Amino acid sequence: MVYFMLFQYLFVLLWVGFLMLMLYFLLLFFFNIGSFSFYKKIQKMYKWGILSIFFMSFFSLVFGGFVNYVLFQETRLWLMNSPLLHMDTGSMVFFSFALFVSWSIMNFGVDYMSDEKGVGYFLGYLILFLFFMFFLVFSGSFMVLFIGWEGVGLLSFLLISWWGYRMEAVSGSMQAVIYNRVGDAGLLLFLVMYLILGNSLFLGESLVMSVLFFLFVLGVLAKSSQFLFHPWLPNAMEGPTPVSSLLHSSTMVVAGVYLLMRCMSMFSISFMVFVVGLLSCVLGGVFGFSQFDFKKVVAYSTTSQLGFMMMMLGLGFTGYCMLYMMAHAFFKAMIFMMSGVVIHMAGGAQDFRGMNTMILLNNLMSFLYVMGALVMMGLPFLSAFWIKDLVLEETNFSYLGMTFWFFFGIAIVLTSLYSMRLYFGLFEAFIFNQKKLMMGKSLVNFYSYIRLFLGSVGVGLLFFMYYGPMGHILMTSGTKMFGLIVLVLGVLVSFFLIKFSGFGFYKLGYLLYYNPLAHKFSGGFFYKISEYTILLDFIFMEYFFSGGIFYTRGVVSSMRVFLFFLFIFLMLSTL
Repeated sequence: MVYFMLFQYLFVLLWVGFLMLMLYFLLLFFFNIGSFSFYKKIQKMYKWGILSIFFMSFFSLVFGGFVNYVLFQETRLWLMNSPLLHMDTGSMVFFSFALFVSWSIMNFGVDYMSDEKGVGYFLGYLILFLFFMFFLVFSGSFMVLFIGWEGVGLLSFLLISWWGYRMEAVSGSMQAVIYNRVGDAGLLLFLVMYLILGNSLFLGESLVMSVLFFLFVLGVLAKSSQFLFHPWLPNAMEGPTPVSSLLHSSTMVVAGVYLLMRCMSMFSISFMVFVVGLLSCVLGGVFGFSQFDFKKVVAYSTTSQLGFMMMMLGLGFTGYCMLYMMAHAFFKAMIFMMSGVVIHMAGGAQDFRGMNTMILLNNLMSFLYVMGALVMMGLPFLSAFWIKDLVLEETNFSYLGMTFWFFFGIAIVLTSLYSMRLYFGLFEAFIFNQKKLMMGKSLVNFYSYIRLFLGSVGVGLLFFMYYGPMGHILMTSGTKMFGLIVLVLGVLVSFFLIKFSGFGFYKLGYLLYYNPLAHKFSGGFFYKISEYTILLDFIFMEYFFSGGIFYTRGVVSSMRVFLFFLFIFLMLSTL
């Protein structure tokens, strides 16, 4: 009894300390906003503030293990509770990992944007973005959720269009806003119906509820750049690299998946989510395979990985989805940060066909990229492997088992193809048989990369800490080795294509948009059709609608005069 009371007092002290740390973070946030113009004089204040984000993330991660059992209680109908803010294990763990990644990204951003004007405003926007992300993650009602949802969208527009003198950045930010507006409109209609119907909205099944659930999923798909909404994410890569690293790895794009994960038990839309995730996973890999822009390849890989998370949600693996989301945040942020450094060292060029570089003085960069790509592909004993392997085991005897395995194999092959294609194009001189030494800085803020690397490799240990010992699942050796086999197959195919076919990847990527064999036979046919169409359009429009109308008017007038005189003649003849 005494130990239990001591534990309670200790927990209360931890809770008070957590609230004080939150207050400190908010005060620091407002202090940062009030001191944008003094950034050059108070750089240390920003670095201490960024360090406080780390301590907050560490404390919230430790505290998140107790919050579900002691103070708060998770309910099935998440977001149906009366409090404005709702904290449980899932939200605390998610936000703690987001803050940990943000700590590394903002440390990177301080050095990366040091030569830019108004960098204080830039970091302030990033902190304000995290502030709205806090409301989105810890929202206890749909109204608070929508505030965070809209705030994240607004700040994403400001951050992506930070370089306003570049038309590509402005158009990319506008495209992101337009695509997200469609999803936000669907989510807003869902909220209006929720206010009208209340909790009865989730009782029973009807066509109206199916439409409303579709509107909810529409908002999720637009925010997470899924199928039919995927074009905005690659174009948003025109913003600064810290923006791409933060928004498109662990915060904004995963917000839709996170919301769907928390609300999945309310809706009967598992099959719809699975199909959309499957299409996004495969098509994201195909589009990434056919791109030549470094950052767009990474962006389409994000769409593909988010599609895999949606597939896991459709199959009911919400816990696995959360863990994969954490691993994805680490390795994708590391790859995005590295892409910005490579682009700077290449003089601003983003087309890796013109780079073909062998970075002789910085082998660590190629090592980090290879490790991030291997984690993403699911190499055994790295973080993503534990989750992907367990999903394969769980789906081995399900009704979607063979379908999932087939498309999962395609997704892994495509992931291996575009990852190794990018590696061989950047760090090896296989395509053009030349080597160039890029000029500029090497890795900016070395420790930021190391933290993300250790997180991307070691977050799999959290899997066993969270789930404990696994049960025994009977599988044959062939099915157990399926993931490794398709991974090695993708790596070998990419190596042989780019090693022995020269422009092989260029041709294959080009075929996705223009097929010379098909156009050789169909080009002349369609050319003749277009000629005849233009001729007919010219005759029709020119004769009947310009000069033709004038001519027709004259003919009609002449006929009218002729008929008038004919009528007079007939009248006179009858007399």
